[in-house]
Amino acid sequence: MSKNILNVKFSEKELCSIINNNIPGVISIYNVHPNKNAELIYLGPGLEKIIGEINANKISSNPHTYYEYIHKDDKKELKQACLKAYSSNTQLDHTYRLKTDEDKYAWIRTRFNIRKLDSGIFRWEGIIFDVTKQKENEQKLRTSKEHLNDLIENANDIIWEADTRGKYRYLNNMFNKILNFETSELINQYSGKLIHEEDRPKSVAMFRRSLKGERVSYEIRCLTKEKKIKHFWIKLRPLYKNGKVVAINGVSRDITERIKAEQIRALSFRITEKVNETNDLFEFAKVVQKELSEIMSTKNFFLAIYNKELDRYTFPYHCDEKDTLLRHNLYSLKNTLTDYVRSHALPLLFSKKNEKELNKKQVIQLMGNNSIIWIGAPIMDEKHKEAIGVIALQSYDNENEYTQKDLETLEFVALNIDSLIIKKMWEIRQRSTNKQLSLITKILRHDLTNDLVVIKTALKLYNSSKDEEFIKEAKIKADSGLELINQMREQEDFAAENKTLAPYKLNKIMAKMQSEFPSIEFTIKGEASIFADQSIYSIFSNIIGNAIKHGQATKINLDIEIEARKCIIRIKNNGSKIIVENDDEIFKEGYSTSSSNSGMGLYLVKKSLENYHGAIFLETNQESNVSFVLIFQKSIYR
Repeated sequence: MSKNILNVKFSEKELCSIINNNIPGVISIYNVHPNKNAELIYLGPGLEKIIGEINANKISSNPHTYYEYIHKDDKKELKQACLKAYSSNTQLDHTYRLKTDEDKYAWIRTRFNIRKLDSGIFRWEGIIFDVTKQKENEQKLRTSKEHLNDLIENANDIIWEADTRGKYRYLNNMFNKILNFETSELINQYSGKLIHEEDRPKSVAMFRRSLKGERVSYEIRCLTKEKKIKHFWIKLRPLYKNGKVVAINGVSRDITERIKAEQIRALSFRITEKVNETNDLFEFAKVVQKELSEIMSTKNFFLAIYNKELDRYTFPYHCDEKDTLLRHNLYSLKNTLTDYVRSHALPLLFSKKNEKELNKKQVIQLMGNNSIIWIGAPIMDEKHKEAIGVIALQSYDNENEYTQKDLETLEFVALNIDSLIIKKMWEIRQRSTNKQLSLITKILRHDLTNDLVVIKTALKLYNSSKDEEFIKEAKIKADSGLELINQMREQEDFAAENKTLAPYKLNKIMAKMQSEFPSIEFTIKGEASIFADQSIYSIFSNIIGNAIKHGQATKINLDIEIEARKCIIRIKNNGSKIIVENDDEIFKEGYSTSSSNSGMGLYLVKKSLENYHGAIFLETNQESNVSFVLIFQKSIYR
């Protein structure tokens, strides 16, 4: 039968021995006198196990030395803790470091009651605990936690946590790096506002499934602070407390580059598929713009094609919110971004960050309104040795609209469409060549019709007046018609034999125009020889004749300028403005402002100039100021 422990008798000494040997600490009682000397009343066994026998014996002999073994960095904090415990009449509970025999430090936790005796002496009664292993474990745990936090904060993915309402509770550093939001901007904010509007229903559905305990993954689009689209693969995991879902942990992986690469491949395929549906470069470039808009902004987009012989650019397609460039006009783009990309056959990103650097190279004389960011890529020739054009995008209001990655995308697209553009240009040239076969006949029909009308009118007037001058006028036009027929025959032979165009002096051409239009006041500035054929007279005659007939012009100014291997001629008249919605329309076959006119004149002029590898465009169209620009080669082989 077991004994009742309450009936067991222990002496006071035995009881103290039991307590000393079984408590996990060292009992310590000492007095601190007003002169600050310490008097040891009682020190239980075990201090030597904590700091070593040597230091423990010294403290037993002179308790005042205890303070000498306290780590210097811990003394101030320990003193403050002691004063606070005494003043608030609470137990001192403090942890600090104490020096050992090996000149190392053990972590000590002291729990003492401090009371003042009637004699003015402070009595300290308490226990000293060795918490070194606990501190070491805490440090290991802290280090492990810091390492884990470091891994989370610097992970390549966005790691986040949201409450059950979808509001962010935690976001790692990658969130700022990818989406450019500061953490402070989004904590306690609804996560759904970053989701692309079209993808929000999908996001809400997945979040609700996760709240029910499912682990789900899906792909979605998010918006950066600058409203740029980023593609993410997202995985959601529910977090539990007491068996209930209390939060959602999310991992978001940026897959934008992967998605973009897939989009680019698909884009190139779609463009190739649609190339046969387009008739000219305008339609083709419009297709490119539409397809490219799937992966970047194409609000301001253009395709420029370089004419090497004329050293000029045309813009088959130009879509811009601020500037307008005409499709058939020719532009000299010296020292512009477009010319830099073409001449160096290198892609280029222009922004305020590299403006000074490019300015040193003298390549940023921008046309029209200045954009704040611009990217362009070269369109290469068949052998990929020279650039034949440029495809470009720009923004006027968002300096972050395009990145180096966007430039690489544009370059990839340019490399994939260059052969398609060359093919389309070849098709256009083929159609042009076929049309040239009937051009001589059309010129004959047009000019001979005009001559015959004059002859018919002159003969009618002669019959009524018997004035011999009308017979002379009819004879002049008859001779002119015969001469034209002979010229066209020579021209036909000339084209067939593939000979070099012959030089024609402009002063001789204009002398003939003055004799043909004696009532017009001519002003001619400059002189040059141009390479052309017999239809050159028809070109000038049509332009001047139209100014007189349709614009009632009385003055013709001719300004001749030599530029490198080209001759630039401006023909200006003081006639009325040409009524037309689009300047390009006047060069189309059949266009006319008069019901009695065939509409062939300027069309034939344009085709004749193209036959010389030259060009014509309407530069100014104002009342009493109508100006055409003609560009001729100084020498060219056909």
